[in-house]
Amino acid sequence: MILQCTCFGVHTTTLGAAPISNEEIYVSFNCCIRKWSKDCSSSTTIPTFHKSFITFISYDKASSCFATCDWEGMIGLHNSAFQLLYSFQGLDPPLAAVKFHNSYTLLVLSRGKNEYNPCTFSLYNLGTNSATLIKSITGNYYQCASFQNFIYTWNYLEPEFNFDVWDASLNLVKSFNRLFEKSPGVGYAINKENIILSYENRSLLWLDTATLKEHSSHHLKMISNSKIWAIVFTSPYTILFQKSLDNYVIMDIRSKDILSTFKGPSQFSCFISYTPSFPNSLWIATVESLSVLSFDIALNKANYTSESKLECSSQNFHFHEISCCGIVFNNSLLITGDLGGNIFVWDKDNYNNVSYHHRTNIGDGIRSLAAYSNDGGSFVVFIGTLSGYIFVWLPLKGGDAIPIIHKDDSITCIRTTDHLLCFSTVAGEVCAADVDYDLIASSYGTEGIQSKLQKLVHPPRSNTSSDDKIKFGSLALKAEVWSIDLSPCGGYVASSSEDQAVKITDLATGETVRSHTHHTMAVTCVKWIKITRSLSLIISSSDDNTIVVRDPFSDGIFCQYSLPEAGAKFSTITYLDILYDASAVDQNSSATISSLSDIRVGLFKIVYGTINGYVVIRDLSSGTVLYNTRIHQGSIEGLSCFGNSEVGTCSSDCTVQISAAVE
Repeated sequence: MILQCTCFGVHTTTLGAAPISNEEIYVSFNCCIRKWSKDCSSSTTIPTFHKSFITFISYDKASSCFATCDWEGMIGLHNSAFQLLYSFQGLDPPLAAVKFHNSYTLLVLSRGKNEYNPCTFSLYNLGTNSATLIKSITGNYYQCASFQNFIYTWNYLEPEFNFDVWDASLNLVKSFNRLFEKSPGVGYAINKENIILSYENRSLLWLDTATLKEHSSHHLKMISNSKIWAIVFTSPYTILFQKSLDNYVIMDIRSKDILSTFKGPSQFSCFISYTPSFPNSLWIATVESLSVLSFDIALNKANYTSESKLECSSQNFHFHEISCCGIVFNNSLLITGDLGGNIFVWDKDNYNNVSYHHRTNIGDGIRSLAAYSNDGGSFVVFIGTLSGYIFVWLPLKGGDAIPIIHKDDSITCIRTTDHLLCFSTVAGEVCAADVDYDLIASSYGTEGIQSKLQKLVHPPRSNTSSDDKIKFGSLALKAEVWSIDLSPCGGYVASSSEDQAVKITDLATGETVRSHTHHTMAVTCVKWIKITRSLSLIISSSDDNTIVVRDPFSDGIFCQYSLPEAGAKFSTITYLDILYDASAVDQNSSATISSLSDIRVGLFKIVYGTINGYVVIRDLSSGTVLYNTRIHQGSIEGLSCFGNSEVGTCSSDCTVQISAAVE
């Protein structure tokens, strides 16, 4: 079998951290650096030694040096002219951040290849010609910061959500357990008096920098309509952060009073900077642009106009920095999303004119997509986001997507039928609603959805063993549902979770009627496929490097496959789907299926993607590997099949591909 691949589209770039020197601001742009002048009148692109995209930049004012890190783990030290002094390989790529602790030590945060124990932070001594590793600490570390003589880290290791303080040699000075009410976020700000940390539940924690004690009014729950990604002090006791998609606030942390609100760029802000080097300017970096706002610190007012935005993205690049995430076919159309909040609708049959039909941006990271159309002309796209919203978008009607459902946790997967909307969350919930698509279309999403089910199908594992706490640090908090699929009859939903289980839930009663535990690691994807008129199968993939085919309502399994050697480098299968024609069910209609060999060879093919960009195709009946090739340079972050011959994939390499399977 051959996959004839067409690179169908690319998504937007993102900005790394944007450190400010005395005269310029520097922004990562793919494998290069873009330098903007102080008055924003000009920019220069600086080539670098990096071969993969730059994930973070740090600047040390005392030494006038820059540090950079990239996805493949390389770290570079540069002088004030951004000339490379030397480079070295970091631990456990990909790298998430590189930060100067002082002029001669560098703090590096790694995501690592193990999704459950993702972060190592390391400290390097910076010499004249090389760097020396001082110490590294491995755990479920989520974020790190450095201020004056101390290093701060916070993690997911147990329900305590540890917040730790380290000295310059990475010796533990103080550890706080259960400091966070919910999962810690990535946003933080530190000055001489105060530390502000964000929660995943959109609130803030306020600590005293000197004593590390919580203030009595530390909760600061106002707060935000979205996750808080970036915070900056505008004075010792006032902070600025993004409250909603285009709404920014300045707040006095002592009184909790909102001093000012203003409009800004309508995307998630990953970096906000106010510095004396730019006394009248506020810099905001989003996932695809850099904006400079005139800022009056005395009046706490900022002015944002269309001229404030400096475009830093291009659709002409085939290697970008913001991951595609979410892909679904709908007849002749292909809908894709990315973590920058962009959703595209492509004509899948028009390979010679690679351009999109419709595009919108919701200002929130996309996690999942679903689409439905009917003969009445209704074409509805449902969008699940990292901040827990489900948006509805009607591309043929024009206009923006609007939020219709909100949960406290990210929406991981969405599935639809002609009358049903079903979705899951990172908190282990599975939810369902009855839908009337014509009413949704006529009301633009304000009507036509009636809640049917909301259940914690995958609860936390309170009896997590000590070994599992290291491998699955978050399981005692929540068992994230990674995938769901509806039964062919529409009466049940299968859900796969980080807790290593596939569960079958009755949508009418909410009862979990079956729990399958054949996998030994997180179950990344599940598909429910009709094989004959009376028989259906569940196919699941896992981080244990296997595919399992089973009967939904019995404990036995038909077979278990492992990744072929060429695709098994990272031992993680991310998504799967099935290539088949509707007539295949009729061709098996009279067969008695006691084993997969009873299914006619060639009727059903399992297609799955891996974290290192491989696509593998197996015949369901024989288990024969028909195709096994790397078609993406990054992780497969979405996979969808159309009929018996077309495979759509999207990737963290920010490309979308449609591949035709040819015998």
